[in-house]
Amino acid sequence: MAEPAELRCLVHLARCEGCETYLDRFRQTVAAAGALPGPHLPSAARDQLLGVFRGMPRD
Repeated sequence: MAEPAELRCLVHLARCEGCETYLDRFRQTVAAAGALPGPHLPSAARDQLLGVFRGMPRD
């Protein structure tokens, strides 16, 4: 079952044309960005970047 905050958000999106449009554009942007080829990093650079990200504190 959905959480109350999630339900409030869904109700708002169903009623608010501006937010619905914004969310639709955001989804389109994510889909378009996901279709782009990824950068080609040397494996050592990739491993180093992943190590840095994994070492960052999480909130």
